[in-house]
Amino acid sequence: GRFILQQGWAQASLDLSPAVTSLRDRVRRGVTKAVTDAVKAETKPDEAHNATIRQDLIALCGPHPKLEERGVSEETCAALGIGYLAQGRSPLKGRIVFQVADARVTKKSDGQRVRVILSHLGRAVSEDDDAKYLFYPGFHKSAELYGQEILWLHEEAAAQMAATGSIVLTEGPFDVAKAFEAGLRNVVGSFGASLSTTQASKLAELAKTFGVTEILLVFDRDMAGRDGAAKAADRLADMGLRPRIFDWSAPVATTTIGPVNIPLSINDLADFSTQQIAWLRQRQLL
Repeated sequence: GRFILQQGWAQASLDLSPAVTSLRDRVRRGVTKAVTDAVKAETKPDEAHNATIRQDLIALCGPHPKLEERGVSEETCAALGIGYLAQGRSPLKGRIVFQVADARVTKKSDGQRVRVILSHLGRAVSEDDDAKYLFYPGFHKSAELYGQEILWLHEEAAAQMAATGSIVLTEGPFDVAKAFEAGLRNVVGSFGASLSTTQASKLAELAKTFGVTEILLVFDRDMAGRDGAAKAADRLADMGLRPRIFDWSAPVATTTIGPVNIPLSINDLADFSTQQIAWLRQRQLL
């Protein structure tokens, strides 16, 4: 396929077919990587800020045009636990629901990490709603990373962390979902333009386990995102991690007529098409 990063530069069209094929080939080769050591861990009581729950709201959810509009397929929804809650008494009714999960050692897991549900959050369907995101009372979002269970439990995620040497940190669940749709598995979200000490510690634990040397911060393009990324980078550096902030203003390619820049209409990771995300990964920009 082909895409144009900036409407004014029709001549800057880039061929994505080799990039997408290369990414898929690397993922397939990485699926066989063993992660037995990675899924074994010990529970630390002082890190269990959010207790596990039994309720699975996703079982009551279904598809919604908003998800299709944002380029998130049913397969990605099933993998991450995403759906539209049309009925029931939940305060998240009428919203797109994202399940928040983790990979933890339980009494019945024989010392290995397994997927557990921590909570759910609801994203407004309309941009006019007062509250863009709703969380259940008592849930501490600063204690978790959205999509963290994927990095711990999926072989493709382990393979991509090994291949790239990095974890991509973005802001919201839609950013993670769009990256997942594009084939990226080493991506987590911080639930906003900030990074807590607990979240940074979780990234440090993942980095140590999987041999990650860099945390790539892809926060939103706005001022809040830029400021948040700078502060998050300082926090990661204080923990001995190597942060790198995605440069929204830097050219992503150069053609015979000049540099190709990311158009101003793209403000976050979820605004990219899946082909663009795959192409950026192929060029080691993501």
